[in-house]
Amino acid sequence: MRFSTRLEKKLKYKIVNHFMVNGNKATCEKALGKSLKQIQKVSFKSHSEITKLAILNATPIFRIIELQQKRKKKRKKGAKNSKEIPAFLSQYNFRTSWALKLLLDGVKTRSKHLKFSDKLHQEIISTSQNVGASVSRKTEIQKQALKKKSYLKYYRW
Repeated sequence: MRFSTRLEKKLKYKIVNHFMVNGNKATCEKALGKSLKQIQKVSFKSHSEITKLAILNATPIFRIIELQQKRKKKRKKGAKNSKEIPAFLSQYNFRTSWALKLLLDGVKTRSKHLKFSDKLHQEIISTSQNVGASVSRKTEIQKQALKKKSYLKYYRW
């Protein structure tokens, strides 16, 4: 597993930190290395290009924030006390973090009997081809945000 530029090294550390469970950084690095080697064997492009493409395809533009409404008026018993407001993910760091979270959710939804490295390499390859659980979740979030775009005026700039 070799990343050449400084940005790629930062991306590698961010991937490891997002996928780490119970502080086991070494096991996460091993699993990431195995999955990147499998990606390199399967495809003809470099693993760093495919990983970047997968993160780019899983990157959302909006996220949905739930805001609690103030309790000035008496509400009916079945009414919601919160509003879902779409918000822009303007900074690069936030977008990549959300993309990695969506990738991790896609890995978790895959079959239980496979190893983490196998599931990760399958999800990265499918996301780089613009199919997969993380891409479908991203489009679902975007559709929800576009449905609620009338609430965009409440966004706190």
